[in-house]
Amino acid sequence: MLLSVRDLRSAFFLDEGELWAVDGISFDVDVGETVGLVGESGCGKTIVALSILDLIPYPGRVVSGRVSFEGRDLLSTRDWTSMMRSARPCRSSARWGSPSPRSGPGAIRSSFLEE
Repeated sequence: MLLSVRDLRSAFFLDEGELWAVDGISFDVDVGETVGLVGESGCGKTIVALSILDLIPYPGRVVSGRVSFEGRDLLSTRDWTSMMRSARPCRSSARWGSPSPRSGPGAIRSSFLEE
């Protein structure tokens, strides 16, 4: 298993109270698989990805759950940020933005091949 996410929960802690952005998502990604997060606007797709990559902005944070990358439990690893930052350029990528004819699957493949 390349990536395993179990019961991931992320929240933003605001003066007005807690805002739960991710509430218990679980999924696996095997080597060679491609995953797309699909859902309505504001449902938490971006925060799921940011939480896994340790890029969730303040005042948000991962509250609980388990994220394993190549068998390493990232949430309990003290050097999670440095390990993910070293792995990110060569092992993972994210494509942000709204769907359009220029950003369809063919455009994505083309842009990765060009890079």
